[in-house]
Amino acid sequence: MTTQIKNKKTKNKKNHQNERKNKMKKLLASVLVILMAVLLVAPAFAENITPHVITITNSDTSVRHTYEAYQVFMGRLDATESEITNIEWGYGVDGDALLAELQTIEDYEDCDSAYDVAQVIKDFADNSAKLDEFASIVGKHLSNTSNTSVYSSNTNAYHISVTGDGYYFIKDRNASVTDPGESYSKYMLNVVKNVTIEAKDDRLVPDKKIVNRDSSLTPSNAAAIGETILFQIRIPVPKMDGYKAYTFTMNDTLSAGLCDPEVVSVTVGLNTLTEDEGYTVDIEENQDGTTSLTVDFINMIQYKGTSGYVVVTYEATVDEDAVIGDEGNPNTVDFTYSNNPSTTSEGVPGETPPDGGTTGTTPESETITYVTAITVEKVDGADNTKKLADATFQLEGDALQTVITTGVRYEAAPYTAQQGETIQAGTYYMLNNGTFTDIAPTATNSSHYASTTQTYVPVKYTSATHSGANVEYTATTGQAGIAGFSGLNAGTYTLTETLAPDGYNLLDSPINFTITWDATNGFAITSQNGTFVDNGDGTFSITIANYGGTPLPSTGGIGTTIFYIVGAVLVIGSGIVIVATKRAGKKEN
Repeated sequence: MTTQIKNKKTKNKKNHQNERKNKMKKLLASVLVILMAVLLVAPAFAENITPHVITITNSDTSVRHTYEAYQVFMGRLDATESEITNIEWGYGVDGDALLAELQTIEDYEDCDSAYDVAQVIKDFADNSAKLDEFASIVGKHLSNTSNTSVYSSNTNAYHISVTGDGYYFIKDRNASVTDPGESYSKYMLNVVKNVTIEAKDDRLVPDKKIVNRDSSLTPSNAAAIGETILFQIRIPVPKMDGYKAYTFTMNDTLSAGLCDPEVVSVTVGLNTLTEDEGYTVDIEENQDGTTSLTVDFINMIQYKGTSGYVVVTYEATVDEDAVIGDEGNPNTVDFTYSNNPSTTSEGVPGETPPDGGTTGTTPESETITYVTAITVEKVDGADNTKKLADATFQLEGDALQTVITTGVRYEAAPYTAQQGETIQAGTYYMLNNGTFTDIAPTATNSSHYASTTQTYVPVKYTSATHSGANVEYTATTGQAGIAGFSGLNAGTYTLTETLAPDGYNLLDSPINFTITWDATNGFAITSQNGTFVDNGDGTFSITIANYGGTPLPSTGGIGTTIFYIVGAVLVIGSGIVIVATKRAGKKEN
């Protein structure tokens, strides 16, 4: 019995040991399975966590971009680091939606997977139209998973850190391009390792200048009213990479002092365009007196790849609405242009026209044209506070283009102002001698008035007469003793008094003066025989005194004084004769 129990215990012990061995074997087998699984998965896991840096350069460092990278295909870089294997849809796209749209295109209609799509696009040439089309479709099916660029001022480049080998799609962040003249970069696709790629975009800035008579180009000038100004606008030809159509329009605004614009020439690089074939022109006069000149380019996309500049030249005339003095007459231009290649469409002939997509506006470029004036104040030489009306001056000069006549006349009230007229404050009466006074008639002085009931208002008027160069410009002083000569350019002038006020003498000689202008100092006047005052606003004034005339004998007479002398002599002589006759008579008696 004891032996049986002992054998039973020994047997149980062996069974327990066998069970432990079996459990250990099973555990070891499980560990080996797990280890093998880990070893098998490790290469794939490693390829998806490989870090890379995408470096993006941009030739225009004046604009800051924010780029995003989206993984289109994930896979494993081969030994050459130029191709990827084990291709699947990446984490940066909605693969199902992307594939569904691609299958509507002939090239992809037999594709059922990311691998199939990759096999199609591998044969596309870099920067080809088909690759651009693929990028545009990818751009519509992006996920929320992306990596964002960081700008380095040391390298003037953008760096994006990404995880995992693959094929990446790179774009500007939506709504990040806001600066005038800036464009969204063309979509970029690249097999990613540590790689540097160049962004394709434009920053367009126009440059407007005035073409002077010597063909020099300046941002400002001086001109006379009536003078024609030639303007030139230059802007780089847009690159248009990735665009199917391209909107390009020049928008020019002329101030109220510039009128009648006329396009002279339009070129794109070495190509000379003609109106209605290469561009259209629209001119519109605005309610505020300005004029809008629009040049819209037709089929601009045909000039993709053209180097050089777009150049537009046009003429405009300085008119009588020109602002006189330092404020000047500005003239601004900007361009409307396509700014995102992903939004453009080439259209369908006969159905839908080409579409340039979203647009931006360039910065403005401005020119300014300045015009000056002189004011003549006529005073009594003995009393400078006394202003003299009815003095007439004539201005001659080598820069005169147009006569601007200004003055004040009196019209019977009530009166409605006409174009170029302003009714000034005050109530006036006409005197018998044809002059006017603001003193109302009374019972004691009414005999001096032409009418005691009719009143008059002073009317300031301005009129312009375009006569070409070397015209004579005449102005007469009004009641305030003022005559104005407006719309003058730099040049040499002669001011002559042709009619003096009644009872005053003419100036002995004309006043000669020279007006100069430069962009730094503006207008200036020099004169050897006249004193001009700078009014501080780009205009000038001069005070001219007249002196009363000396009484002279009438023509053909000998004056009254001599009659008094002769009369006195005759009276005295008569007295002497009478006295002598009486004495002689007494002697005879």
